[in-house]
Amino acid sequence: MSDTIKPTIQDVVLAGKTGVLALSGTAAPRDADGYVYTRKRTRVHRRVTQGTYRLYAAVADVLEHGTQTFTPFQVHVVVNGSEVSAVSFELIVAKDSQACLSGSLLNERLLYEMKGRVFLGSVVLTRGTAELAISARDISGNERTEVFFLQVE
Repeated sequence: MSDTIKPTIQDVVLAGKTGVLALSGTAAPRDADGYVYTRKRTRVHRRVTQGTYRLYAAVADVLEHGTQTFTPFQVHVVVNGSEVSAVSFELIVAKDSQACLSGSLLNERLLYEMKGRVFLGSVVLTRGTAELAISARDISGNERTEVFFLQVE
């Protein structure tokens, strides 16, 4: 049986100096300043303050519907067309008694510091409109991309 199911990207949040801003999921804001699309449409338009944010998301992959979830093979983060982060789960090694991603400084404590979500990297947002894209790919080549449009003030 071949794997044709795309990975999932859910509960995306930006964590900054002023707190945590949900971009998707049940905690995403739905007010006059922004709107959140349903799961069928992935765009989110939200106002944020310029600065550096830590990006987290619940990313997962399954081989068959209703089976155990796994971490996707690779996750890429792109801001305004430029890749700002790439997390590859290809090889995990032990460093100082902790599991770390090979070729990365990310250990299990940093990678999973926000419960239920994976740290995808830091993003710098400057004034204007920003397009934030998160792409998750599994080992079979199935890929899903979620795109968020942000108004940075």
